[in-house]
Amino acid sequence: MSGLATLFAQTGYRVSGSDVSENGYTKKLAMLGARVMIGPQAPENVPDESLVVISTAIDADNPEFLKAKAAGLSICHRSGLLRSILQEGALGIPFEHTIGITGTHGKTTLTAMAGWIMDQAGLEPTVIAGGKMLAWQHTAKLGSHLKIAVAELDESDGSLLTYQPTMSVLTNLELDHAEHFPGGIAELEAHFVQFVKNLPATATVIVNDACPRLSRLFLSEGTPPSWTATICPLSAFCLPDEVALPFPGAQYQLNAKMALALAAALNIDQATALSALATFPGVGRRLERLGTWTIDSEDPQSPISLQLLDDYAHHPTEVSVTLAGLRQQLPQGARLIAVFQPHRFTRLQALWDEFLTCFDCIDAVWITPVFAAHEPAIPNITHSSFADALRSRLQQQPFPHTKLTPQNVFAAPSDDWSLLREALKGFVKPGDSIVTLGAGSITFLLRGLS
Repeated sequence: MSGLATLFAQTGYRVSGSDVSENGYTKKLAMLGARVMIGPQAPENVPDESLVVISTAIDADNPEFLKAKAAGLSICHRSGLLRSILQEGALGIPFEHTIGITGTHGKTTLTAMAGWIMDQAGLEPTVIAGGKMLAWQHTAKLGSHLKIAVAELDESDGSLLTYQPTMSVLTNLELDHAEHFPGGIAELEAHFVQFVKNLPATATVIVNDACPRLSRLFLSEGTPPSWTATICPLSAFCLPDEVALPFPGAQYQLNAKMALALAAALNIDQATALSALATFPGVGRRLERLGTWTIDSEDPQSPISLQLLDDYAHHPTEVSVTLAGLRQQLPQGARLIAVFQPHRFTRLQALWDEFLTCFDCIDAVWITPVFAAHEPAIPNITHSSFADALRSRLQQQPFPHTKLTPQNVFAAPSDDWSLLREALKGFVKPGDSIVTLGAGSITFLLRGLS
């Protein structure tokens, strides 16, 4: 939302909005001339004769939404606004090429990578992502060339079907957002097939054929395609085995290869693309390094120093890949401690068994209360019951490769971060690394400690 608002403010529109607290995004918008109200959302915040843009997170009883309805104002979902930017020139910019990045995992990182490569190659793109791109310290960047745009297309709420980019990248496909896809993976698969069906014949789709589900849906022999867009498997591109990156892990390598394939499709030479990837600044909350936390110890001459990291991972695959990548880069004997905040009761319930296998490679884990994201609680789907189930699995099924022990699985008593910090202080040892995981408020646990 802040990124979209920024793009409109930069192109001369009058922009206003509200947030419950001030942050870096609201400050930047105010500097661009936007009218920003801080505090509880209220009807008087809504200007007359305005287009009101909402996200899926806005409840039906939101006072500003109710004011807009009562006043008969035009109300647009943020996906509709993004579609208007990309396909209808809503910013006053008729883009010649629009690139949509979608899939279950890696969208934000790949969008930022692709935008960075294009920028370094001189294409000066407009880039719109679902998280902070550290290259531009924002979720959106207005290009000066005004002919090419790359955007992250969210699949979580059904809005994916509104887009028709000239080029797309499908990263992978797994069940997520169970609250919107009650039919499970079959419903989600049908959603992506429909997205590709909707694309014009001139569109190109790069498909990560290392994902078995995407490969089956779009590349299986003998299955007549029900679309006219050109499908290009990732393996059809000439890609290096390893890409020099500032970040560890298999997922970053895969994202880099998809970014290289996209660069090739845009006729950017591989040497330029590889050079750009080697200096890729990264994305906020994707293996984001927060600094070093220094804690006094019993020996005043030897304080405890801890590496702090934060990651948005909130799906079992994301959690597993993130922790495995961190484990690979740590020195022998160094301990890796995770603090995991489950995001949404529906997700924890739907992927319970998968979440239980995520933490085998680490030394300790704290499970915090579930971040509800407006969802009602589900009986027996709690952070403490999940911690109990994780301990039970480790007790009943010891695996030779598992580092985690039942004794090092903890359920945080509350989401009072000060209490949790004290608990961590009493557990850590010199050289430990702590990573926070989740899409909710867990990001604030370790910030400001370095």
